Amino acid sequence: MKLAPLAYWHHTREATDEERYQDYDQLTLMTHNSPVAVACTRVHGDMLQFLLQNEQASAQEFATRVIESATRHENVLGLNPGELSHLFMYINTNHLLTESDILVNTDGKGFYAPQTLAMAYGTFSAFLGDFARAVYGAVNLGGDTDSIASIVGTMELFNSGEVHFPDDYSMIYDSQKLEEISREFSKRSRQYG
Repeated sequence: MKLAPLAYWHHTREATDEERYQDYDQLTLMTHNSPVAVACTRVHGDMLQFLLQNEQASAQEFATRVIESATRHENVLGLNPGELSHLFMYINTNHLLTESDILVNTDGKGFYAPQTLAMAYGTFSAFLGDFARAVYGAVNLGGDTDSIASIVGTMELFNSGEVHFPDDYSMIYDSQKLEEISREFSKRSRQYG
């Protein structure tokens, strides 16, 4: 979620892969000291770079690049073969992904970095080219919705170069329930703040 500004900066500076990975690793290690987290950041950095360089990439091109990047970083960082790349295999398909496909092929929560990316990449692929549906699709999955939706929204922006917000929030399931939860959370935070 925090990587997009750095990836964009690297893109505008035409940074080398070595420079990008060094900065990505440092950013990751500030909060997540694990080879899997480092690999996830590198993969996501690669994908943001790919989207910035290839406006209007297809879902198939995206899936191929994700799997290639994950496999490469598994090898470079000494992870078990398939430890990361297997999570993305489900997006490499000829059919349009659905919410059910995403939930069945991930943990359905997205609080662990590899699963966050697997959910975000599935949602991005499912709604490619439609910013609002992609972001709302991410929110509707549940779990770590702020991270997943932020990642998806940024990827959609990088891919298309524009954002189209909907006129209403009818695309979010149970928006009334979410508003009630938000009000209750605010009320309780004031009580204990």
